Amino acid sequence: MVLQGHTPFKHLVKRFENEFIVAVGKGEPAKVMSEYGFRNVLSMDEYASFFENIDPLAQYKEFADKQFVSHQKVTLRQDPCSESVQAVFIVSDSIDWCRDIQVLCDILRTGGLPGREVAHQPPIFFANDDLAYQALFPSERLGMGAFRVALESIYNRPAPLGSLS
Repeated sequence: MVLQGHTPFKHLVKRFENEFIVAVGKGEPAKVMSEYGFRNVLSMDEYASFFENIDPLAQYKEFADKQFVSHQKVTLRQDPCSESVQAVFIVSDSIDWCRDIQVLCDILRTGGLPGREVAHQPPIFFANDDLAYQALFPSERLGMGAFRVALESIYNRPAPLGSLS
C-alpha cells in the first residue's frame, strides 16, 4: 500500500461525501478526491472557470490556455456560482499561487460563495505542511506549507503593510 500526503483525506469522506468541495493542486486533484469517494468535487481550475473575472490576471497567463476547462465535461448537482463550497482540500502543490490564494480568500471569507457577503468560513484541509522540500535544484523549493503561510498571511491581514525598505 502506498501512503501519500492526501491519503488521510479518505477519513473525511463520510463527513463530506455529498457536499460540494473544491480540490486544489497540480495534476488532477478532483479525480483523486473522486476516487476516494467524494461525489461533488471540482478542481480549482474547474471552479474558477465558472466565475467571470475572478482571476484578474488570467489574460496574462499563457499556461492557462493549456488548462482550459470545458463546462460540458463537468457534472454537478447545481451551478457552482450558487452552491456554497462546504470544504476545500489542498491535495498537492498549487501551480498558480496568485489565482488560488485569491479564490481561496474569496471562498473562505464568504462562506463558500465568492462575490457574496462575509459569512462563516468553510474548513480547509492541507495534505502536508512541509515548508520546503529538496528537488533537483540545489536549493530547497517552497512546498505546501509555504503556500499555507502565504494564504494565512493574506487572509488574516487586517491592514495593509506599511512602507517596506
